[in-house]
Amino acid sequence: MIKTLFRKIRGILGTGLTWAVGWAGVWAGLSLVTGNSLGRILEAASNGAVIGLIAGGTFALILGVVERKRTLADLSLKRVALWGGMGGMALLLLLLPVALDFNAIFGGIMTSYVVPLVLNGLL
Repeated sequence: MIKTLFRKIRGILGTGLTWAVGWAGVWAGLSLVTGNSLGRILEAASNGAVIGLIAGGTFALILGVVERKRTLADLSLKRVALWGGMGGMALLLLLLPVALDFNAIFGGIMTSYVVPLVLNGLL
């Protein structure tokens, strides 16, 4: 029982870390292309990593709950993509009200998080 729980937690963290690396690279690349300084590029990479970690963990959690009776080899690419999109959208729907409320209170401080969340949910 405990071994199964730890294996599931390890899987969720591993998926989250994989997504974190991918999103950090995407946002660092976008920041590099726009001609930002090294500090801004690192900031974009860290923001992307946090968003990717949360979205990847959400994806793994949804996939584990909904498809728990199947192995990854049994799933079609369409189903995995569907759950990945749902994980991204779930993250967006959960955090968007908080981001918009912070944006209204602090005058735009959360805008750097809203756009990546929207793009993550759409991709």
